[in-house]
Amino acid sequence: MTEDDLEDAFERLHDLITGAEDLKGFLDGVAGFAAEKMSRVRGTQIECAVTLRRRKHSTTIAGSSEKAVMLDQIEQRMGEGPCVEALEVGHPVILSDAHNEKRWPNYCKVLSTEGYRSAVGIPLNLGPDSDGVLDFFAAPANEFAPDTLGDAHVYADMAARTLRLAIRSARPNNWRTTSRPHWKAEPSSTSPAG
Repeated sequence: MTEDDLEDAFERLHDLITGAEDLKGFLDGVAGFAAEKMSRVRGTQIECAVTLRRRKHSTTIAGSSEKAVMLDQIEQRMGEGPCVEALEVGHPVILSDAHNEKRWPNYCKVLSTEGYRSAVGIPLNLGPDSDGVLDFFAAPANEFAPDTLGDAHVYADMAARTLRLAIRSARPNNWRTTSRPHWKAEPSSTSPAG
């Protein structure tokens, strides 16, 4: 990634932060940005989803497409796969070919049925109470390898930096996947009556 590419990437992420009306819109933008850049680098269509874990509860909160969200939700529901494992171990986990993978046979069967053979989870260190992972999916096998993940790490680092800011800016009761203007807080049931 060149210096100009990095400058462009940070400018696009800044635009996402300042232009998003809510957290979901921002995270959809981050996933779309990462998918677009990885697709260009890899020369094939890459899908991306964002999974957040707060207080040991994981949820797919955004994606580059409905397909990306669906693929990640399947993995979260099944509780197995490279993205789930990346959250647990804190380093990238690669699924090279779902047709030959032995670690997650049930997940690989479903992923293959959906037309995807490779995936990778890149963890995001978001602070003491939160973790996340950028989940990338590709139809061809062997699309992700340790020596080809340099750009994915760059996008994950940029996403983690901006997500840490968003997490600090939002209160816990603002974590909703529905559109809400400017991360508005719901009135607290413990607020004194006025």
